[in-house]
Amino acid sequence: MASNPSSHFASSTTHKRDDTRAADDLTAGCAADAPLRLTPAAARTSSNALWLVRVCVGLAEGLAMPIIHALLSAWVPAGERSRALALTGSGCFLGTVGAFGCASLVDESWPMIFYLFGGLGLVWAAAFALLAASHPSGHRHISDAELRHIGCSRSALPPPPARVAWRPLLREPAFL
Repeated sequence: MASNPSSHFASSTTHKRDDTRAADDLTAGCAADAPLRLTPAAARTSSNALWLVRVCVGLAEGLAMPIIHALLSAWVPAGERSRALALTGSGCFLGTVGAFGCASLVDESWPMIFYLFGGLGLVWAAAFALLAASHPSGHRHISDAELRHIGCSRSALPPPPARVAWRPLLREPAFL
């Protein structure tokens, strides 16, 4: 179902995403949040099991931002991209604030918060899989006007550099 997320990150710098599906990658990332629901059982089992489950959750969530950036680069016109990135970043923080608010509501049964957010992640993954597309041209419900608007701004972007100058980069004092 999902392509290799690391290959998608590399392809986001070259604007060639035909071999990857960012929407599938993000859906898989949301579904990979399923270990979140395993946290209570792992906590009851051992600290090592809890550690392993939390590492899996972190790895799954760590894929989200590069994939979101790739989706925004495909969907958002260049002139609107900084606003879209700011809203996306703000949404992440608002989600954290909302999660803290919800957590206090299920204070009596702490495992319930993990089941709640794990379930919401699966609902989000299902909705995203049904409604999203990696590219505007692949979306079922996009209008021709929207497609032209996104496409015109994409053609105005300069081509990415063909090659990274690794040697000078690695010799920079900041890198050393």
